Amino acid sequence: MRKRAIQKVDGSPGLLSLGRFMWLALFLLLLCLAHFTNPNDQLIGNWLKYSREIVGGGIPSDNWYGPTASILMIPFIHVENLFIATLIYGGLGANFYWLITEEIQNRSFRLLSRTFPLFNVYLFRLLDSSGDTIFEFFLLTAFCYAILKNRWIWFNVAGIALGELRSAYWIIYLGISLYLLFKYKKIRLAKVKFLFVIPALVSVLTLNWFLYGVFSTAGEGGYTAFFTNNKSSYLVGNSFMVDHFAFGEAGPMTRRCEGLDPCNDHQLFLKTAQENLKHPQEFAFNLLQKTAIYYFEPQKVPRIPGKFSLYEKEGFIKIEEQRLTTANLIASLNYFLYRALLLLSFWFLAFYALIRKFTVGREPLDNKLTYMCLPWILGSITGILFVAETRLWVVMELMLIPFICSMFAAVTAEIKSRTAN
Repeated sequence: MRKRAIQKVDGSPGLLSLGRFMWLALFLLLLCLAHFTNPNDQLIGNWLKYSREIVGGGIPSDNWYGPTASILMIPFIHVENLFIATLIYGGLGANFYWLITEEIQNRSFRLLSRTFPLFNVYLFRLLDSSGDTIFEFFLLTAFCYAILKNRWIWFNVAGIALGELRSAYWIIYLGISLYLLFKYKKIRLAKVKFLFVIPALVSVLTLNWFLYGVFSTAGEGGYTAFFTNNKSSYLVGNSFMVDHFAFGEAGPMTRRCEGLDPCNDHQLFLKTAQENLKHPQEFAFNLLQKTAIYYFEPQKVPRIPGKFSLYEKEGFIKIEEQRLTTANLIASLNYFLYRALLLLSFWFLAFYALIRKFTVGREPLDNKLTYMCLPWILGSITGILFVAETRLWVVMELMLIPFICSMFAAVTAEIKSRTAN
């Protein structure tokens, strides 16, 4: 029995799979390497304040962000080294990712789907230093695995948790639910399983209104819309970190936010809408840039490391700090190559599907992992309308890898079959 459990190095469902154990160990080793070489502080400790408030029987003191991360950090309230939390949630997410790739039947492409993410240095850096990326990784992989195995209760639990981690996921959760309703409309209780997102979203909005006086999924939503769609946002493009650029010492948002309450969504959304209407050309340029960044730009956004602030009235951009180090250059080059291959593969498959459909009229290739591309595609809605930065889509685009590899496996099998005939 023991020999049978470990005989497959490339992966088997068993818990004692040698390949699975080695891959998870390598993934966590790379996460450790990112931690011990990363000069940035871990931000997950910022959630502990709210975790303690929840454990104390209260509610979080504000809803600037949803409570998901605070709830997930409750087991670590008394833990001194919070990197343990990063390792645990990173290991869980990596395990779900491995299980998803089990669905790729072609051994070579299955191996590629597991190897390719390990070369994304920026992913591991964000998993370590970002305040919520590690939780996003765990929850999104669990969310996708629940769909794969038809675990609809866990699908909805993970969907709600993602929405209360980052508000953009409510759109993704809703979009995928509608896709699944259309696909599985004949199964029992389909509407209950796939439209649960609607009462869940209404409940969250109502609770936030009742508890915080803000009819929004999170208090930062209006604030984000305010500074990412102002008159000068198009100047940021893909070069600078948008929030620091706008909120510098004399930035346009620093000046315009005087007297405003950041948690007052209505006031901020109204302000944003007014500014957009007054400056349609700048707004259009902003949307065009963010569309290109999201769908076609292989370079990490922001491109330039360091701190740069806009002095709008004075008419210049101030260089406050440059971080043109060799390490940052290597990391940017690494991500450039990673995303370039990812996007080229995705768009090649998209054009192949179109040509295949309209030239020979074939049905779409059967692929159980088609839905894996939906988080990234639906994520473009908020990515283009709000913030287009790599850190906000790096986990979503990770889910493209099993989809792309499974599609190439299907294309390869079809070509071999046609050649044999």
